[in-house]
Amino acid sequence: MSEIITIQVGQCGNQIGSVFWPLALKEHGFGNENKIHQKKSIASNSLHSFFYCPSKISEYSTINDLKRGNVKARCILIDMEENVVDRYKRSALRDLFDSKCLLTNHPGSGNNWAVGHYEHGRDQLKTILEMIRRSAESSDFLHGFKLLFSLGGGTGSGLGSAILPLLEDNFPNVDR
Repeated sequence: MSEIITIQVGQCGNQIGSVFWPLALKEHGFGNENKIHQKKSIASNSLHSFFYCPSKISEYSTINDLKRGNVKARCILIDMEENVVDRYKRSALRDLFDSKCLLTNHPGSGNNWAVGHYEHGRDQLKTILEMIRRSAESSDFLHGFKLLFSLGGGTGSGLGSAILPLLEDNFPNVDR
């Protein structure tokens, strides 16, 4: 089974992610009302692509089962301002995100690409690489990375563009 690690950078990347994860759960058969929408066999075929599942997938019928089973999203959330990442900590899906895969810092990049790329890149890339390695090591068959970030602004565009060569240098055989 191929597995994908999602890296969400900046306000835009994390806001896109906040829409993506509920849709990914719905696609795998888990709806808002905590009941499975599809046959379990359909839902279980590709749940491992985006989620770490320590138990047999057949044991999960509801979102609450996922929480009890310690299922975690294959996701790293990064923003230098804490507000957007803090929304994940307060959301209904908060238990699906590993607290070791959340990175915030203060101050943010102030809509300045150079601050995101050079300053936060210099200060945070080692920590980000360690988070990515930890996620990659817990994958059985890492197929690729999905990087969500903006093309304009500060943290998303600046730090996001600094992460691209980091992935290329450290994971040359993994799709980006």
